[in-house]
Amino acid sequence: MTGLSRREQRLLAIGILLAGVTLLWVLVVVPIADGFAERDVRRDQLVALHARNARLIQALPRWRNLDTAQRASATRYGILAPSVETATELSREGISRTVAGEGGSVKTIREQPGRSDRLRLRADLQLTSGQLTAILRKLENQAPIMIIDSVSITADQAAAAGRAAAMDVRIDTITSYSRVPAR
Repeated sequence: MTGLSRREQRLLAIGILLAGVTLLWVLVVVPIADGFAERDVRRDQLVALHARNARLIQALPRWRNLDTAQRASATRYGILAPSVETATELSREGISRTVAGEGGSVKTIREQPGRSDRLRLRADLQLTSGQLTAILRKLENQAPIMIIDSVSITADQAAAAGRAAAMDVRIDTITSYSRVPAR
């Protein structure tokens, strides 16, 4: 093996020194710098989360007021009852009371299949034209609000008599229903 010249020894030493510095850079300095950058990003995320949480906490009284108002008006938009049967009966009574209040007569009120949070009822009634108009208006505007899904009118008696007479009317209604615990 031949000895290295002084110049070659210096180049070899500089190469080993550069390799050592590069290794030190890759194994020590870069991970530390990356850790600082990751913590900086995490700190920014935590600051944003803190600001969001502060806004939510500040809005809490407003949300409580909205919740109170919504609970107070819940009976306007749907029936609150401990069971579907109770809600159905309350809805039937409301339709019957409205029809009787206008002087009409109820033949039948039957439950129809539908979603679990909606009551679908079909009411077969005998009404005059004026009674029908008044009943539809009241059903759509009284509490709880009922959606009139369809109305079918059969005026066979009026056509046969040739004058205004009571008509057979079928009204399909939809009412929202929410389950509340029995008291």
